[in-house]
Amino acid sequence: MTGHEADIAGAAQMLQVSDHDVFEMEQRMMGEVSLDSHIGEGDDITVLETIADERMNQEELLASYQQEHGLKQLVNKVLAGLNEKERFIIEHRVTSDDPLTLQDIADHFQISRERVRQIEERVLSKLKFLLPKDLSVYI
Repeated sequence: MTGHEADIAGAAQMLQVSDHDVFEMEQRMMGEVSLDSHIGEGDDITVLETIADERMNQEELLASYQQEHGLKQLVNKVLAGLNEKERFIIEHRVTSDDPLTLQDIADHFQISRERVRQIEERVLSKLKFLLPKDLSVYI
């Protein structure tokens, strides 16, 4: 064991952490470290090999795409069964990032706010009926 490795082992024991944790902290405190630099003397492991790849793998990407695609198809099928006012309310009030007010929609269709509220209530009930009870399959 070299003097440097002994220092790391001693610090790890004193701090009650692993040698690897002490080494990582030392590297962070030293500043920039090449990803190709070796972790220890005589060790063939590089810093790059210790970094976890947290991206989704191809199977996870495909599963995610298929679920999203299935949900979009389901929503489009349900929306296709709605009339113009119902679709407008869902798109511009329920699912919008910046929803319109009842009055905005009432002005658009030249109807009362109360009528818009009634249509919204009816269409939400209709959606609950048409959409599967367990949407976790799609999410």
